[in-house]
Amino acid sequence: MAFARELGRLVRDRRAELGLSQTDLADRCGMKQPQISRLETGGTVPTLPLLRRLARALDSDLTISLTPHDGGGQPGDPGPDGDDLIVGGRGIRP
Repeated sequence: MAFARELGRLVRDRRAELGLSQTDLADRCGMKQPQISRLETGGTVPTLPLLRRLARALDSDLTISLTPHDGGGQPGDPGPDGDDLIVGGRGIRP
């Protein structure tokens, strides 16, 4: 679950950048501290509504993007390396 680990790292880094504890972040987005801990260690993949709440709590924008591949594949076909997701400007595999 590279996606979950990378997402957790992004949340942890932004939380630290803001000087927030896990408890502070949990309070800001209506979660409990153990849920934040599990998310930051890649133990869970949040839903889109939770990602929105996390983004607001972290004073951040949430950007989710689907970008067509070059190469003329058929709709629904994975790219040459499989499906990728861009999070925080970095490509990661879900």
